[in-house]
Formats: sequence, structure tokens, C-alpha cells
Amino acid sequence: MSMIVKNSFFSTVQDIGRFGFQRYGIPQSGPMDDVSFRIANLLLGNDKNEGAIEITSGIFEAVFDDDRTIAICGGDPIVAINGHEMKRCRSIDVKNGDILKLSGMKHGFRTYLAVDGGIKVEKVFKSKSTCLPAKFGGFMGRKLIAGDLIEFGDGKKVENQIDLTFEERSKIRIIIGPQWGYLKNADEFLGAKYEITSDSDRVGYRLEGPKLDLSTYDIVSEGVTIGTIQVTGNGLPIVMMADHQTTGGYPKIANVISVDVPILGQKKPGDEIEFQLIDSDAARALYIERERWLRSVEYDFLKDRPKSYLIKVDGVQFKAEVKRADG
Repeated sequence: MSMIVKNSFFSTVQDIGRFGFQRYGIPQSGPMDDVSFRIANLLLGNDKNEGAIEITSGIFEAVFDDDRTIAICGGDPIVAINGHEMKRCRSIDVKNGDILKLSGMKHGFRTYLAVDGGIKVEKVFKSKSTCLPAKFGGFMGRKLIAGDLIEFGDGKKVENQIDLTFEERSKIRIIIGPQWGYLKNADEFLGAKYEITSDSDRVGYRLEGPKLDLSTYDIVSEGVTIGTIQVTGNGLPIVMMADHQTTGGYPKIANVISVDVPILGQKKPGDEIEFQLIDSDAARALYIERERWLRSVEYDFLKDRPKSYLIKVDGVQFKAEVKRADG
């Protein structure tokens, strides 16, 4: 019930993230592309927040020591089982001794490998996510290396697939932040192209492009979240990502909207992005639309499998099964 890693450029165990602990200085962590992450789990009948492996740059190889079902979503590497190319975004059966190899990323930068039953690691602060800055969670608090033995939980065989078009665009939508008014050249910022630099990582994306002019760069440290855009003293923006620190002392001029964080999370060093300002009502509507779509995907995958609930009425417990009306 496990897998031995043979080769990995930069892969970590992540679940949906670590929430409710930022006030203690503990980062959120979790996937850089939470949509692909959730769909990979849903394809297997896992809880959508179950632990999976985030594979950066599409370089990964492992051998399985029992029969499992896996799913791979996100970026678009070549996926092969024993040298035979396989399709993504569907359940894939693997046998004892099978070798999985990912290579040659065609689109995106991060891919998610989910396994039926999920990744069997201890939760730290209620999460399986690897927090690289603090070196805890996930698999020994670090990225995976050759020789690591990854254990899985008890799963079930399912057959699902979904047609997904990889969304690759340079425009990233934002809403204004608390220090937007400090920005003197907002039009230049919104009309500029910024390149993600090579010293970007899961903590934050450093951007190279036109320098921004702010009335002040010194503020009292405040809370930040994933997608927060800070401007440092050199006038260049940094976008906070999954492993971001919990507070920041640089002006926060804007925040990437939730539905565009996964698109940004698939960008790699050297990619160019530009920012488009929208209002918070539009951002909220886009988020609700996305979550409704994800719920519909989950419902569709579960259409042939009743969901059981334990209900207690007047102290008496009943088991209820919910099925589709047309089934």
C-alpha cells in the first residue's frame, strides 16, 4: 500500500491547506492550484481536501508496490505507465511493480498526483500540507527525494474522467488592497507587463518590470493572504503564494482574486503577467460560480454511488442514503 519515489525535481505532499493558525504565525500552505488539486481527488472518490502530491515542473518517477487507482491533473506533462503514455484527468489503474513517470511539461508548472485512499501522513495543525519555510507537515517537513516510501490510505476502485481545458492566460485579475491609495502611478501598474523572476517560489512570486511609485513604503506590519501584492522599497511588486508569511510590513496595493490564484500558481519563472482591476462584487460572483461548478463536478462523479448519513432523531440513530432522483 505504498509507492517508492525514484526521481523528483520538486514535489511535496499537500492537502487543501492549514486554516485558522495564521494568528499564531503559521502559514496556510496547501496547493498552488487548488482547483486541479481538488478535481484529482474527486476523480478517485476521495474527499476533495485529501492529501496529494504537488509535482513541480512535471519531473517525477515512482514505482508502486500494490494495485492502486491514481489521477493526475493540473499542468500538462507526458504521463507514462511502464513507458505507455496515459491521459490525464481520469482515473488510472496501476499494478504492483508499475512505474509511473512524468516528464516534458507542455503547459503549466504544477501537476497533482492523487491516489485512492489519499496520502498516509500525520496531520500537523490539522493539515497534511508540507510547510517548507517551517519544515513541518507533509513527508518529514520537506520535499520528496529518491528513496522516499509514500504510504496510502484505504481506497476504493472508481472510474471517472473529466474534460478540462488548461486555462493559460497572462491577465491576472485583482481587487484593490488597503494601501492602493499610496500608489501614484496606478495606470502604469495596470498597463504593465511583469516577468516572474527566478527567485520566486511557493512563498511568493517576485516580479520584474516597471517600478512603482508610492507615497510611502513604510507601514505597520499587517496580515497578508495568498494573492496579496506587496510593493517593496525598490518599487517592485511581490505576490504572496501558498507558503506566504502571515504578516507583512510593505504596502499591500492589491490582491489577486481567488479564482485567478490557481492560474497564477501554474506560472513559472520567465512567464509574463499583467494585472486587470475588477471590483469586489465581480470577484465574489466569479468565486461563487467556480464553487458551484466544482460542486456539480463532485455531484456528477458521485451520481452512481449513494451517500450515507447517520441521522439522530429523538435519541435514535438512523442510517440514510441519498440518491439521485433519476437513479
